[in-house]
Amino acid sequence: QAKIAIPHSKQSMIVFVLLLLFLCHLFACIWLLCGRMERGMGSSNWIDYNLFKAKGIEWTDAGSWYLVSLHWSTMTLTSIGYGDITPTTRAEFVISILCQLVGAVAWAACLSQLAGIFANINPHETAWKQDMDA
Repeated sequence: QAKIAIPHSKQSMIVFVLLLLFLCHLFACIWLLCGRMERGMGSSNWIDYNLFKAKGIEWTDAGSWYLVSLHWSTMTLTSIGYGDITPTTRAEFVISILCQLVGAVAWAACLSQLAGIFANINPHETAWKQDMDA
């Protein structure tokens, strides 16, 4: 990191964003895989329940399902949780709970890292404020 001409705070921000994007993608892939596996076994699943029955959306391609999965994973990871995509089977509930737990820890770590970056973005001003408080 010392050889890169980008300041450490900006490097940390880039890592922060890439980590969030990776986790959202990973959760979306896991969620989609679970729905497709349940669907392949003929079980009720989040794809049929949330897209076809509840909303009447006729998205049948994998790209659209991934987009909906990415929406779900983003809402789960950031703890916004609209609740418009819900699990319907035991496997989906287990995956949803695990993603919520991992997401909560990852989101808290990312937010604390982000707060640290912003707190130290201008070290001269921070030192001046600490001198003023002393």
